[in-house]
Amino acid sequence: MTRNQNIKTGSARFLAAVLVVLAFAAAASAATLDDYRQRLRAASVQISELGGIQFGENDELVDTKIKAVLETLPASEKVEWNGGSLATDNGWLTTRLSEFRAATDISERNRILAAANERIASIAAGLEDLEKHTAAGTKDADKQKLGQILERPEYQKLPPPQKNKLAQWLEEFLNWLARMMPRSNVTPSAPGELASLTMVLQIVLYAIAFGLVGFLIYKFAPVIFPKLRRKSGGKKKDRVILGEKIKADASAHDIFDEAEALARSGDIRAAIRKGYIALLCELSDRRIIGLARHKTNRDYLRDLPKTPELRDDVLGLTRNYEEHWYGSCPSGESDWENFRTDYRNALARKA
Repeated sequence: MTRNQNIKTGSARFLAAVLVVLAFAAAASAATLDDYRQRLRAASVQISELGGIQFGENDELVDTKIKAVLETLPASEKVEWNGGSLATDNGWLTTRLSEFRAATDISERNRILAAANERIASIAAGLEDLEKHTAAGTKDADKQKLGQILERPEYQKLPPPQKNKLAQWLEEFLNWLARMMPRSNVTPSAPGELASLTMVLQIVLYAIAFGLVGFLIYKFAPVIFPKLRRKSGGKKKDRVILGEKIKADASAHDIFDEAEALARSGDIRAAIRKGYIALLCELSDRRIIGLARHKTNRDYLRDLPKTPELRDDVLGLTRNYEEHWYGSCPSGESDWENFRTDYRNALARKA
């Protein structure tokens, strides 16, 4: 091979190497905040679809779905936004999905998926709060202080009140019903049989109208006036709180006793989670919040009334739970003592 051929061959190899480096550089470019948020939503949907696959019948489809989730949310990547950049750490998702794949009990699988979706929802909410905070021009000097600021009541979206709207609809319906009521136009000169028939029809229409109004009051009065609700005489059903199944006859006191037992055995992290579930159960028993299988801890925060003292106590317990259950914060006996004190203070509040 001549010298010119050697030079040409070396140049071609150098050019190919440059192209490979550029390709890797393009692949390693940082994702935008909006792109990362959309992929969080997509991963949440994919995880929910995993729960819909019949247990033990289609392992190949399960593996395909798990692979798709991990491709949607890599273990780590760089995300940029107007306020700077951050390095994500989604390695926990690989661990959760491995636990899901190895689990042989369907309830355990559902609990793992619910916990994964709950953490994704918390990450997405944190991104939204971070974006709002950056847009306002506030410096992110202390992450813990920023989290406390973003958890204030004025940053929370509360559902619009429904009471006045329902009352307005009921009033409009009654007015419409009054306009539709037939009025008797019978005169003394009208034939007797026609007058009797008109009277009977009028009585029937009034009976139907009052029956309909009574049925509507029966159905909607407990919604408009919660104090009129009666306790159901049927058999209570098991509840699911944050992916954990709670027996129907278990009270908040019973659940907190389990948390105390876990703390005494040295498992402070599990004790704090069990204590937080007891808190949600107690708030539900007091009709302050409503329990639902799909709700996350942030959903329950939005259900709280505007009472500042109670909201502040529950917000503090929620941050404590998130730091010890999802974060890498070490858990010691003093952490459980602090949680137990805050828990009792929250229960002493009036909504």
